[in-house]
Amino acid sequence: MTELLTAKDTADRTTPASCATSCASNNAQDIKATLNKMVDRVSDALQDLPHTGTDMATQARQKLSQQTHHVSEVAQHYIQDKPFKSVMLAAGTGAAVALAMDWWLRARKH
Repeated sequence: MTELLTAKDTADRTTPASCATSCASNNAQDIKATLNKMVDRVSDALQDLPHTGTDMATQARQKLSQQTHHVSEVAQHYIQDKPFKSVMLAAGTGAAVALAMDWWLRARKH
């Protein structure tokens, strides 16, 4: 009895080599799809980077502006509540700065 092999019979008898080739092909396709997704994510992140930096700079500028305004208000209230003490602090600070500048300029000449 001779057996005729049909295409279905041949397909049912897979060899380890054909299975390995098929598995490798599927793995390569999976890796390629994963890499494409990663490239898309990195690309999106890089495109968002300038906007993120701009947003952070804007937020920092607003925070600095708010802090400056707060310090200014606190200083105004302090000057209104204690004018003599405020003038003495300003004079003392000015004298200290003038003395420090004098020492620094003399040190540079030598």
